Amino acid sequence: MLRLLFIIVLMSLFSVNNVNAQISRTSAMGGLTYGIVDRDFSLTPYNFGGNPAWIVKDEVETFLDITPSVQNSWGDYRRTYDSEGSINYGTAFKGVKRLEDKGTFVGFTSYNYEIVRNLYRTLRRDTYSGEAFFMIDTTKGDFRYSGPIVNLTYSWEPFDNLYAGVSGHYQILDGLKQVYTNAQSIYREVAVNVGLAYQLSYEFVIASNIKYSDFQETVEAKDVNLLEVEVFNYRGDTYFVGKRGSSVTQKLNRKKIEYAGQLFYQPSNRLSMALQTTITPQVAKVLVPQSGLIDVEEGYTDFHTIDFKFKSQYSISDAWLMGISTGYNDRKCWSNNSKKNLLLWDWDVNEIFGGIGTSYKFDFLPLLIGGEIEFSSLKADSSKYIDTRFINVTSFNNLVRFGAEYEFMTNHFIRAGINYGNNEIDLLSGGSDVKSLLLTAGFGLPVSSVLYINANIQYKKLSTTDIVDLHRSGLSTFITMRLNTF
Repeated sequence: MLRLLFIIVLMSLFSVNNVNAQISRTSAMGGLTYGIVDRDFSLTPYNFGGNPAWIVKDEVETFLDITPSVQNSWGDYRRTYDSEGSINYGTAFKGVKRLEDKGTFVGFTSYNYEIVRNLYRTLRRDTYSGEAFFMIDTTKGDFRYSGPIVNLTYSWEPFDNLYAGVSGHYQILDGLKQVYTNAQSIYREVAVNVGLAYQLSYEFVIASNIKYSDFQETVEAKDVNLLEVEVFNYRGDTYFVGKRGSSVTQKLNRKKIEYAGQLFYQPSNRLSMALQTTITPQVAKVLVPQSGLIDVEEGYTDFHTIDFKFKSQYSISDAWLMGISTGYNDRKCWSNNSKKNLLLWDWDVNEIFGGIGTSYKFDFLPLLIGGEIEFSSLKADSSKYIDTRFINVTSFNNLVRFGAEYEFMTNHFIRAGINYGNNEIDLLSGGSDVKSLLLTAGFGLPVSSVLYINANIQYKKLSTTDIVDLHRSGLSTFITMRLNTF
């Protein structure tokens, strides 16, 4: 136990990016998921549903992953308050420790550095999160963020065939704008996830988990030369209330609860199915300080999300797999001016999607190939009353993935993949006829009996020719060093 505590402390001290190292194999193969056999995309309560109770069944090996990474993005396809690009680098540590019959412990920690380039006026880290409220100043400049993430999970079997799990998440980022108003942003998130899973039989598992998240971002604009600063609190895109002083502070607080249930059925070794339903209520409040230490609610936003997902895989033979994925999600939101009790914005976005995939491993050649194709229909209904803007649109989208893995020596792999997609309307950035391209490559090879390395590089590009040619690109790479014992 002392050795385990020492490892946790060591991970917390020397960790530096929030990268899920386990998916490096499929990430290098174009992001294949349901059309391929992969232990990290198996249809279980943990891998499919995020339920911590099943970790004791899924994570059967002890290991430590060390993953340094670099990500960079750039381009002119962006919204008004988006940055021109950003660079993100750091290192993540993930350790899994089997405690024999006492359960399984998983620890994750990272420390991340991010430079957001030429962010236009906005002072929040995530401006477009669905609320009708913006906090902006008068300048464009770089934001620098840094901070740790820590996630601890424990899973055990309290009774025969009943599994329990609990995880805790903590993240804090400290951001600073490099030009006037020299705003400082403190971004904090705390989350707890509790789950249960019961295996009624070898073929059937029922599970459920509840996750509570509390997020807060505090922004303080304060000039380093002790001059007055001026900040504009927008309600919608047109109207604002200005505030001037030696220091101007605002808080955004979100509270979210996720209720999730999962069903898993495996009638044979060749066929498996999984279904998940999630209901997520969420509230967000904009708080401004008044006299003393009292924060007054200026804006209120209510979110409600319903999500259904179904996946199934069928092994036609030992070499040939077929998979399907389908689902539906609906997200509703409204924002209110708390002081006047006025409805500012009301929107609803729903999506129906489906996909089919397959993979085949050749007998005469150590080669695995796979492909997936997906279609989706999105409908968005937005009524921004304060700006007198009403939008009702429908978008039909498609995405194709291809990936391959070649074993040139025993347990030595080269991987590559490609994605190509088309969105009639990009609901996030507002573009029409948006094309997406993703190129991936990587390798996996053993260095010694206890060390295995996976490397991955990705290039992504979004482009639209709706009015003028606009593009946004991203390049990322990471390498995962896995120690099979620690």
